[in-house]
Amino acid sequence: MHFSIKKSKRFFLKITRDKRNVYIRAEESYQNNLNKYQNICKGKKTVSVINPDVVKLYVDVKQEKLNDVTKLLIKHFGENWEEHINLLYFKQVLSRPKPSIAHAHEHDDEQCEFTEELPAIFV
Repeated sequence: MHFSIKKSKRFFLKITRDKRNVYIRAEESYQNNLNKYQNICKGKKTVSVINPDVVKLYVDVKQEKLNDVTKLLIKHFGENWEEHINLLYFKQVLSRPKPSIAHAHEHDDEQCEFTEELPAIFV
């Protein structure tokens, strides 16, 4: 970059009319407008060549955990727990679309740590 992000306090973004380039200006002070807009892309590149990965808005929660949370909410707040305004977060989490079955067990067989098979020792 043509500026230090850590030192900058204000950022200005400008998109060209054809939406092919994005220019940025960073200021290290709130009172000055000293810097000029510069392209964020390298050399003869445009924004259209950037293909960012799609990031999910939330993590998929296993159905068993959702069932346990629902049971606890019913136990502590009754059958009409959804009417409590303090529990809006849980209502939103439980109403999210369920993960597809194909992806639900995608990582279940992965082993995170190396385990060593040790021979059984009987005394």
